[in-house]
Amino acid sequence: MFEGASSGERSPSVRAKVTNNLRQSPAALDGRSHRGRRWRDLLEGLIAEYGTADPEKLRALCALKLALEATQDAVVNGDILRSEDIVRLANLISRREKELRAKQRQREVEQPPGLRDKLSSRYSKGSAP
Repeated sequence: MFEGASSGERSPSVRAKVTNNLRQSPAALDGRSHRGRRWRDLLEGLIAEYGTADPEKLRALCALKLALEATQDAVVNGDILRSEDIVRLANLISRREKELRAKQRQREVEQPPGLRDKLSSRYSKGSAP
C-alpha cells in the first residue's frame, strides 16, 4: 500500500491517463484553442447520447467527427480533392454510431429492472395492493 493512502484510495499513478479522464483531449490538442473547445463540445454531446460505458470508442468517434469537420472546411475553402474523404469519414462515423447504439440497447436489455420499475408495476392502477 502507498504511504498515506487508505485502503479505499488509489494513487493517480496506478491507472493510465486516458482512463482517468474521459474528457481529456488528445495530447497535441490545446484545450484553450478553437479545436480544443470543439473537441469538448463534441465529446459532451456523445456522452449525453451514449453514456460513458465505452470511453475509447467515444474518444475515437469524437476524433472522427473533428476530422470530418476539418475536411469539410478544407473542401469549402477550395480543396476539392478532399471531397471523397468527406464521404468516407461520414460513412465511418455512421458505422461507429450504429455500433454504439447497438451496444447501448444491449446494455439496457441486460440491466435488471430497477426498484422504481418494480414499484410502479406493483402499484399501478387496477392492481390490488
